Amino acid sequence: MDPGCLVRSVGDLYCSSPIDGDAAEDEPRRVGAETVGIILAGPNAERKRQYHVQFLNNVVWWVNAGEIEPYNEW
Repeated sequence: MDPGCLVRSVGDLYCSSPIDGDAAEDEPRRVGAETVGIILAGPNAERKRQYHVQFLNNVVWWVNAGEIEPYNEW
């Protein structure tokens, strides 16, 4: 999975606090199962098994590799 690839969440994804400390209190804290997104960045030295994904509901999160799968519904 590389930047630009479409993915979908395997299950519901939750966040208990604002991402990077800059999100407003009303920011979404859940991405529903099978929500489609695009990979913005892949794993790096700091986040070895995580992908930076922008989901269709405009939530941009770092997610673990096991929380997403390729979206192949063409």
